[in-house]
This record gives sequence, structure tokens and C-alpha cells, in this order.
Amino acid sequence: MLLPLLLIYAVELSSGVPLTDDISPRRGEKCGYESCTQAEPGLLNVHIVPHTHDDVGWLKTVDQYYYGSPLVWLVEDGRPVLIRQFIYVEQAFFWKMVGATKRGERQKGAHYACRTRTAAVCGWGLSMNDEAASHYQSTIDQFTWGLQFSRKLNDTFGPCGMPKVGWQIDPFGHSREFASLLAAMGYDGLFLGRLDYQDKGARLAQKRMEMIWRGDDDLGNSSDLFTGVLFNTYSPPPGFCFDVLCDDEPIIDDPSSPMFNVDARVKGFLHICRNMSKGYSTNNILVTMGEDFFYQDAGMDFKNLDKLIEHRHAASRFSDCFLGMENISGREGEFWLVKGPLKPTPKVSAFIGKSLQMSVAYRTDNILVTMGDDFQYQEAGMWFKNLDKLIEYTNMKAAKDGLNIKLFYSTPDCYLKAVKDANPTLPTKQDDFFPYASDPTAYWTGYFTSRPTTKYFERQGNGYLQMVKHLQVMANLEQHNEFVLNELKSAMGVMQHHDAITGTEKQHVAHDYERLLNSAIEDATIIARQAFNKLAQDDASEPPLFAYERCRLNESSCAVSETTNQFVVTIYNPLAWDTKEPIRIPVKFGKYEVFAPNAEKIDSQLVDIPEAVKNIPTRKSEATHEIVFIAKLHAMGVKSFFVKKINQKRKRDTRKNDYYTNISDYWKNIRDKTNIDIQNIEDVDIKNSYFPIRDSVLPDKYSSNIDNIPILVNYGNNIDGKVNVVKEIDIDLLKDKKITDYGVGEFERIIKEVYGGKSGEGRSFDRRWSYPSLSEDEMRMLSDEPRVVERYDEFYLENEFMKLRIDNETGQITHMILPDRTTNLKIQFSYWTGCYGDNTNTTLRSSGAYIFRPKTKDPYKIAYKNNGTIKGNVVYEVRATTNENAFTTLRLYKDLNFVEHDFVIGPININDNVGKEYIVRYETDVNNKDVFYTDSNGRQLLKRILNKRSDWNLTLAEPIAGNYYPVTNEIAIEDNNNRIAILTDRSVGATSLNNGELEVMVHRRLLHDDAFGVGEALNETANGVGLVIRGVHRILNIDPKNDEELILERKYVIANHLKPVVFVSNAENVPYETWINLNNCFKGIKPLPLGLHLLTLEPWDDKVLIRLENYLEKSDNSTIEIDLSDVFNNLKIKSIRETSLAVNRWVGEMEKWVWNKENDFSDSFNNAYGADYDNNSDWVKNDGKLKHEDNGNAKDDGLKVKVEAKQIRTFLADYDYIPPITKSKFKNF
Repeated sequence: MLLPLLLIYAVELSSGVPLTDDISPRRGEKCGYESCTQAEPGLLNVHIVPHTHDDVGWLKTVDQYYYGSPLVWLVEDGRPVLIRQFIYVEQAFFWKMVGATKRGERQKGAHYACRTRTAAVCGWGLSMNDEAASHYQSTIDQFTWGLQFSRKLNDTFGPCGMPKVGWQIDPFGHSREFASLLAAMGYDGLFLGRLDYQDKGARLAQKRMEMIWRGDDDLGNSSDLFTGVLFNTYSPPPGFCFDVLCDDEPIIDDPSSPMFNVDARVKGFLHICRNMSKGYSTNNILVTMGEDFFYQDAGMDFKNLDKLIEHRHAASRFSDCFLGMENISGREGEFWLVKGPLKPTPKVSAFIGKSLQMSVAYRTDNILVTMGDDFQYQEAGMWFKNLDKLIEYTNMKAAKDGLNIKLFYSTPDCYLKAVKDANPTLPTKQDDFFPYASDPTAYWTGYFTSRPTTKYFERQGNGYLQMVKHLQVMANLEQHNEFVLNELKSAMGVMQHHDAITGTEKQHVAHDYERLLNSAIEDATIIARQAFNKLAQDDASEPPLFAYERCRLNESSCAVSETTNQFVVTIYNPLAWDTKEPIRIPVKFGKYEVFAPNAEKIDSQLVDIPEAVKNIPTRKSEATHEIVFIAKLHAMGVKSFFVKKINQKRKRDTRKNDYYTNISDYWKNIRDKTNIDIQNIEDVDIKNSYFPIRDSVLPDKYSSNIDNIPILVNYGNNIDGKVNVVKEIDIDLLKDKKITDYGVGEFERIIKEVYGGKSGEGRSFDRRWSYPSLSEDEMRMLSDEPRVVERYDEFYLENEFMKLRIDNETGQITHMILPDRTTNLKIQFSYWTGCYGDNTNTTLRSSGAYIFRPKTKDPYKIAYKNNGTIKGNVVYEVRATTNENAFTTLRLYKDLNFVEHDFVIGPININDNVGKEYIVRYETDVNNKDVFYTDSNGRQLLKRILNKRSDWNLTLAEPIAGNYYPVTNEIAIEDNNNRIAILTDRSVGATSLNNGELEVMVHRRLLHDDAFGVGEALNETANGVGLVIRGVHRILNIDPKNDEELILERKYVIANHLKPVVFVSNAENVPYETWINLNNCFKGIKPLPLGLHLLTLEPWDDKVLIRLENYLEKSDNSTIEIDLSDVFNNLKIKSIRETSLAVNRWVGEMEKWVWNKENDFSDSFNNAYGADYDNNSDWVKNDGKLKHEDNGNAKDDGLKVKVEAKQIRTFLADYDYIPPITKSKFKNF
């Protein structure tokens, strides 16, 4: 299913005729900054900015919102309804409008509006993306796709339409990495709407509403970006909303009307402007006139704005108006009647007052006044009628009274140009704007975790998108495939919207987002299927042998692998380096073999699926186990593995394994030499709950009546020669009173066999893992007291890198033991109970989709009990369960240097009518001293200090929620000896509330709305019960003094985000001999050097788009040089040309504005914060040295390019395709 909303290509693509005549500037028309109304020195310049904010889904779906969108009404009969200036941001709606109308109608109006700048675009990603939960790769992609429209649709925009500023007015907090990305795209400035109420108060008082924001310390000046904070979020000044959605009175300029109000309205507006200017640095203020989905009746809006604005022009043209003005109230400045064509009224006076109020907050003689809001301007005429009056009468009054104020229609970029021309000295900003609070009890930190399954699905969508972009190029597929590739780009762009990935939409809208993304992924995987088939068979025209099906592996569900006896697992590695990844494929019970492309049988292990996973309500699967193996994957490579089930021959006359229902029966058989209650193991139904060894976990605790324990006697042929999976028996001896001492040795032999000690193919474990040997004293003691059982309280899991000490009773880790150090580690699940109230005041604020507000000071801790241990030749697992619908599995894989924490949460119990927010705490002995680190959109790490902010003295009414920060990929703590990092599988909220602890929120279910617009509680269900989520965290223990380990940590973060993509194909009709002769291993690229990441490989018409990212820091002293002519195995790069990050400008055309700064930037925010820092925001470095230099490019040499630390370089490359060399057998893989 396609996304008709988002696949609008171009007018010329639909009509075949470029509309050059419509976009070429006419004589006298100006373009870009030259088209701006000039600010006048010595006056307060009020920039009236009509706008609407149209959410790409929120309370309604994307399609539902489009058909009420203001854009539908902006142009009629080929001409724009509005003749004033208007800005628009959400490209998803814009292109739907352009593509859905016929040439000669609304398209011509759009051409005219863009060409003449009466309609300007800002930002211009597909959506106004969130900045907390979004990943930097997805942000870059959605801007690139949005601006790619501008490239392909140059006939629509022309040279005047390129956006110059970012417009992030509604996201709930702002990230440092986003500022860095926007600077790299060539934007001149950024405007923000939402700011923490304490931060904003301090900025208003200190005139710091505009600043220079450094996006990245390592990138230096190149990441600096002018950033302005809007005075009134993004709404019109109070009382001046002229939309059909508003109740504010319009401007009435008929002096015969008893509601005549021009002068009062102007005075009030001027008061606002004056207050605004106090927080800004120049004589310009920007006033936004619009809000969400405003200007649905644009005519009404602009009529009022016209009346409000006209100033000097009106004074010069209608001087008789002022001569005929008289004061009828007896007080200066109120209720003016006009004996002429223009009639100032109280409405005008009110606006003048508000304008003057705004001006106090800014440092120049410019203020920006937003005129619009959510979904406004659906009736734009109403807006503009009132704005015309507002401008006209305000300018009249200002001229008459000598108020030195000027109103005019403007845009954010024109306002930015006016501020730049005023040449102010601005403060600086070096961290970010998280967390955001709108009042003392409203910390918008709940949405960091809200709808965790949607966040997980978005991340999977990014993995599929990168894969199909890579394969489209490397397999040299037909260009028409880009249609479905673009569908997935568009769906992922919509998912970045600040009410999509955030989980702050209504439930039915969330389902619609998931539907759109799932359809786009399924459509786009045709590219993967074509590529796999072509690479495997050397010929794309050959009928495909395999279907390459997607599986729901997060639910341990796969229709193909669980219903066939042999299948092929095909894996794509999107990383530009070789990697090893554990692969888990759902199957039914049996013995399986896994073969690599070189015909080698590789280690695999059959592990049972936990009951908590089997019971996930949405799971539809008959799989009982998973076959687990470690896949060694090549850089940007495709690799297939052949898996087949081994049918064991039944030999009923040959005794392989004897099964005894209890230990007494075993001893009785030994004494009597008869087979009492013996069952051949192959005759036992595998569904029998008493089946002794079905690769499952046996009960943990045994009662004192040990007679009930079943015993398996193995005679040399195990069910799975690779592994014996049995619950570790935590007793020294199980002995019947009637049995003589000779049985001790025999019983020890049985236990040894059960644990695999005599398995021919199984792994031989150290004795400390299995049944302990018995000393002579113990033998003597046990013969005296045959019922005495000695218990071991702990045991270990171990691989080549570390040992994990496990508490035997709870099944929980207690220590991580590395060769050079030991770290205490405990994993504790808990939950916060959410506050609830009617939200009528701050004390009655509820926890909801946006807001996290716990009711208690401490969370409710959940008790664990051991649910079993699994030990094999691929993975060790220890499992624990609770009575609160929380299940956890801790894993240690062979040859992998991390601990994997797999958990299942839900359904969250709300029978007590209390909402709950589940967290997992990683409790260590790391002495982090209230300091922790969270990533910024998955890239740079920012230092956080408990109960502190860098820019103001913090007062916390909510000490828990107020210390939560967004985590896209990683949160970490450290001291001199240990650094513990938690890598997440989706975006979450996290913190460190206590020394040595890392707290991650993983699931939320609430029963009350928080009154910020959604209008429904965050009470997700699936199949009629509360939503169940399954997640995976990876735990790293790093030596903070080891630079190599710190670099590898950054590499792990990228690898954890871009995990291999797995497909499964039925191979029942494809013999192994046929499969082994296919090209089952493809290497796309030579592994890149440490520190370098291939962020993007994407088709771009007849070229290829390449992004290289250096993920090292400057402290690593690493500039990496790479020869692009010798990177790809089947692409020959012939020439390259560098572009901006979003491919919207050539690098040579980018001009960086230089601003005056009132204080210098620190060499490193993380080093300075909390150390040498005073409350005046002046950063001081210990050595007195400050960085001012650009992180400029070292000189390239043709195709040999150098990438500096933290730099992303973007190239368009000409290339030739070289068919890959194929082999019938791969001897080296």
C-alpha cells in the first residue's frame, strides 16, 4: 500500500512540462533577503508573521488533517488568496496540495507565492521533527528528503524558495545536536517556541532571548547558530487572535458602532511590543500571528492584520486623518475617533501597548510577533482583514503620537536579517534545552518513553530504510524502484513529527502511523528481495528461489522458520565494518544444524522461549524455542545461513535415555535390575509438562520431598549434541533413606551426564559451573545424615571477557568481574505510581502522555525469583520472574563484550485504578557524584548534574521528573575506575537519581490525561489487555582511562542502533546442495578504519550520495583520510562534489554569518560544567585557552578526502557499477 499523501513528486513529473515561466522572477521582483521590508533605524520594528502550525497527525490522522488544512484555501483559480506574507513549515501537506491540484489552478498560485515571497517556507523537513526521541540519522534523512523536493521541484520554488531558517516552535525541548545539524545544512538561524518557564523568565529579565548556540564543541565555529526564542511561544499576543477558532474580538473601525475599538486595540498591542523588546538585542521584534492549523479563513485574518499594521505609509497618505482626530475620553492615548478614511480605536491602542511590552525582552529594535496558531488560517480572509486594520491603524497612531514604532508583514528570515543588520552583541549557549517544564509541576519528560512500541518500530523502520538505500545502489537495481524507496523515506519523515515518535498523539492516530510505516516497509523490501536474488544468482531475471520474509523477532515469532524443516536466514549488515551479532530464530523443538556459506557447520544452540514471551497478547506463533548462533558479518554485506532440522531415527529397541518419575524409582531399578517406570525418552510427548529435558528450564526450588524430582539417565546420545540445557540443580545429594552409600557416585555420574560432561559434541564446562565434587568428609556426613542438603547461594556466567556473579535465589546479577576490576551491579525493576488530578491548578497535575509526575518519593520495588539458568556453547542465560508482570533475562554471548538484558513488561496492572510507570535501575558502586551523561539524538554525549542547570539557578518542585533527560541511544556514569553505559533499543527517558545508579523508564500506563491537548489517557491496549512490551538493553563496562575502550564504546553505540536486518525464507524445495552453490556472501565495502562511519549511501538520480562521519573526538587527535576510489567493492567512484549536510547547497556556496558574542565558548562544555562556571554564564577554562577555530577541512587530494573529528562530510559522486565477482564456494567466509 502506498502513501499517496507523501509521494507527490513534481509538477513536471505529472504533467511532463516544466513550469519555468511560472517561477522565473519578473522584472522588479526581488528574491531572498533582498525582498524583505527594511527595518528603520531608531524605530521599534514589529515584524508581523502570519503562520499556521499544522501537525502532521495528532488528534486526527495525517489525511484527516490535510482536508482541513489551511493550504487548501491559500490559492484559488491560480492566484493566491493572500497578498501579504505567510510562512509554512510542514512539507507533507504542502506537496499533497501541489500534487493534488491541476496545473493552472492552485499550482500557479503556489509558484507565484513562492516566487514573490508572499509565502515563505521555513525548516522544510517533511515534518517539524521532535528533538528528544529522534535520532540524528533520521533527522538528516527527513530534511534531505524534504529539501530534495526543493531540488527536484525547482520549477515550483525557483531560486527564491530555499529555506534559510529553522522553525521549531512546538517541539517539547530542543537538542544541541539538532542545532549542529541545522548549521551543517547551511541554515542562518533557528527559532524556538517552547522553553522551560524558569529559563525563559531568566532570559526575559536579562535580555537573553536571542543567542549564539554552539552545536558541537569539536566542530567549533562551524556549528554555531543564531537562535531566537519567540516571546509568546508561537501564538498571537493575547487578545489578538483573529481566527475562526478564536473568540477574540475583531478590529471594528466603524465609528458609528458601539463596539468601535481601534485605538484601544492598537494601544494594547504596542504595550506588548514594548515588553517584548526588553528581552532582545536590537530594535526588531518578530510577532507571530498564527497557531496550530490557523488561517483556515485567511481573508478574515488578514483584514484584521491590515488594520493593525499600517503606520508610516498611512501617515503619509492620509494626513487628514490625524488632523481630524480628537480625544473623546479625556485621557491621552485612549478611544480615538477618526473623521476620515482611517479610524484608530481602542483595539489599536491595546496592540501598541503589547508591542512595547514585548520589546523590553530583546536587544535590538526588532521584535517578531507571531500571528497564528495550531491549525489556523483555514479561513485566511478573516485573519488578513483584521491584520490589515491592525497594521494600518497602529502605524497611524504611532506616527501621530511619535511612538517610534513600525508594523509590517514579515517572515522569520527577514526578521533575522534585520537583527543581523543591527549588529548586536549576543550571549552564548553551549548545552541544550532539556528538560522542558511549562510550570512547576509540569515537566514534559513522560513523552521520552510514551508509546514504547511505536518508538521501537520507528527504529526498525530506519534500519530498513538504510538497507534498501544501500542495496538499491550496490545491486544496481532499476531506477523505478525509487518510487517505493521514496515511500519509505516519506513514512520515516512523518514518524519524526513531534507528535508521532513522541507518543503524544491519540491512540487511533498512533495506529495510523504504524500502519503507514508498516506498509512502506513492506513495499520497500521489494528492493531487498530483488537485490538478494540478483546477488545470489548473478542474474536479476532469474526466478527468485527465496521469498525473504520479514519476521516479528521481537515477539519470537516467524511463520516460516516454525513451520518448515529447513530454511535460509539472510542477513544484511548496514555497518561499514565487520561485526558479530547474535541471531535468534524462532523454531519448534528439535535438533537443528546451521551452515555458513562456506559449508561449515557453525555453533548453534537451542533455547526455549520464555513463557512471558509466549504469552505476549499480539503474538501468533507456535514456536517453542529459538535457534541461536553468532553471525560473523562483513561490512555492508549480505550473508545467508542454511538451517535444517535433523530427523532423529527412533530406535525403540535401543535404550538411549531412561526417564524416571522420581529418584526412588531410579534406585529401585538399580537394586532390582529391572525397568520400573522407565520410558524411552523418544516416546515421551514433547508437550508433556514432565518431559525432563526439552531445552527448557526446570523448576528452580525443590521441596523437601525430593522424591518428586524426575531424573534423566543419558546413555551417550543427547537430544542435541551441541548443548544440554538443564536447570542447575542446587543440591549436593538427593538420596533416599533406604539407599546405601554406594549410590552417591552413581548419582554424581548421572548429574554429570545431564550437564553435558560426556557429550561428544557439547562444550566442556569448568567444574564450577556444574555439580560440585564430593569430598570424603562430605560423603561421610551425607551417609550419616542422608536428608541434609547443602545449598549454594551464587553461581557464575562467564565468557572470554568477563564473569557475572549471579544470586541463585533471585536469578539476578550481583557483580561484573573483569580481568582488572570488579564492579557491583544489581538490576532492579520498580515502578512509579502516577499522580492524578483534574489539572485545574499545578498541584492537581496528572501524569500523562507528555508529563511525568510520580506520586511518591521512592518507586515500588519489584521482588524477583529465579526462573532458570541456561548454559550452552553460544549463550548463557539466567532468567527471573516477578508477580508484577515483569520478566527479565540476562545473557552473556560467546565472544561478545557486552551483557544483554532482555525484558518483558506488561500488561501493567491497573485493577487498583492507579497508573504505573515502569523503570529499571542499574545499581552499581560507581562513585559518579551526581554526574551522568546522556546522548543528544544518538550522537554527542552531554554532561548532566543532578538538580542543576547550566544557565540558571534551578528551583525544583518535581525533583524526580525534573532530573529526567531524553536518551536516544545511551546513558552512562563513571568514576576513575569504571564507566557503565546502558545502550537502549529505542528512545527512552532516563536519569541518575542516586549515586551509582542509572534509571531507565521502559513502559507507562496511565489512567488520566495531563490536559495538554491529547484529551485521552495514555492507556495502551492490545488484544483487549494492557500493552506488553519487550526490550533489550546492552550493558558496557568500560575503563575510563583506556582511550581505545572509549572509542569502541562509540562504535558499539552506532552498531546497537544499526543492527543487522534479518530475513527468513522457506527452503523446503531448495536442497542444501543447490543453496551451497549460490553466491551466499556479498561484501559491499572494504571495512572502514576505526573512527569512520558510512552514514549514508543513497541513490541520487544518476549519482550516488555519500556521507562519511568521523565519530571520534578532537581529544583523540584523529583526522581520518580515506580514498573513495578504493572503498566500494562494486562501485568505482570517478568524481565527487561536496554539498551541505542536507544536499541543499554546494559547500562553496555556503556563507557563514559571523556574530558578536558577549562571552567566549568553553573548550569543552562537559569539562567546564560543574567545575569552573559562574552564574553569569561565563565559561572559563582552567588553562585559559579557548577554541575559536573552525573544525575546517584539511585539504583533500582528489578522491582522497579527510574527515575531521565529529565531522560529517557529504558528497555527490559520479560512479561506474562493477558487477561483483562471484564464486560457487566461499572458502574464506
